[in-house]
Amino acid sequence: MGQRQRLEILITLARGAEILILDEPTASLSVEDAKTLGQIMRGFAQNGGSVFYISHKLNEVKEIADRITVMRRGRIVGRHAAKAVTVEQLAADMLGELAAPGSSAQQQQNPVDDLVAVALGTREEIRFDGRVVDVCTLRGVSVTSRYTSEASLSNIDLTIRSGEIVGIAGVVGSGQTVLADTLAGLIAPDGGTVWRADGPIAYVPENRHRDALALPLSIRDNLLVHSHKQPAYSRGIWFRHEAIARGTAALLQKARVSGAISDAPVSSLSGGNQQKLVLGRELEQMPRLLVAHNPFRGLDVRAIHDVRDVIFAACEFGLGVVMISSDLDEIVQLAHRIVVLFAGRIAGEVDIANAESEAIGQLMGGIAHDRVG
Repeated sequence: MGQRQRLEILITLARGAEILILDEPTASLSVEDAKTLGQIMRGFAQNGGSVFYISHKLNEVKEIADRITVMRRGRIVGRHAAKAVTVEQLAADMLGELAAPGSSAQQQQNPVDDLVAVALGTREEIRFDGRVVDVCTLRGVSVTSRYTSEASLSNIDLTIRSGEIVGIAGVVGSGQTVLADTLAGLIAPDGGTVWRADGPIAYVPENRHRDALALPLSIRDNLLVHSHKQPAYSRGIWFRHEAIARGTAALLQKARVSGAISDAPVSSLSGGNQQKLVLGRELEQMPRLLVAHNPFRGLDVRAIHDVRDVIFAACEFGLGVVMISSDLDEIVQLAHRIVVLFAGRIAGEVDIANAESEAIGQLMGGIAHDRVG
């Protein structure tokens, strides 16, 4: 996805465009690629080009833009010079009067406070009070990559435990997609062993349009992917349509998918609602392991908040969660520990409580190969 994103931008530039409209352009880019894109856009603007840069990442917008316009529910609610506004002010604009500093709503813990935390990138760690057990282990696992731009995995040792979020970091192409497919059971290793606790695996792939959803089919049909043979929904070759309608409505409400009509094509949903649908469907299987690859890609603040809540709830319930992201900030905000991939190998493991960004950067660059933190 990262390479495709870069290619799309390069194609646009190569066509001699004078105006660039970029919607969440860094969603699938590594930190270094995002910096490179910022340099390209500044050079483009200095040569007379104009850029519309649409993003929910407030720090990123403030760093890149000259002027910032904030929209909320289809209306412009703020206009600022980038140098004269803080990210806190931008967050308040995005979320409305309830998020204004000193408001009574902000003095209490409520969903608005959570949205502000998401907008500002505040770290939040969930604690699991149950018995901690292994839910998945990889020992000496090697897998040949089927992607031309992705490193093969070599001698991977990894343990995921109940009630923890393990972040997988690394520069794009270090083997993250191969690892996600291996953890999800989509491909078998060439060597080594993979053990998983009994039960289904919840998998949220990087490309939901290609690998998680059948876009022309209805919302209802996409939700039935794992459950269409359950006795509650079918009798032999016949569907129990009333039961399916009730189950679909309940799952859409539970997953916070708003404005959904079960007979409408799933392509009619926004990206955030599509992602919430995929996550809700996968967790409805009652899995022990959740593998989420770039789960916040292309989502706005409210959708990120909802997806984060679901991941945290899964963690509190005792699932082992593997979160793979090209955005290191996202991992740092959620994970209990970070495993860094470099060229298909584990470069090191980082305890978030004691880690420094410099140490993580060294591991991502393949400089250090010891446990950090």
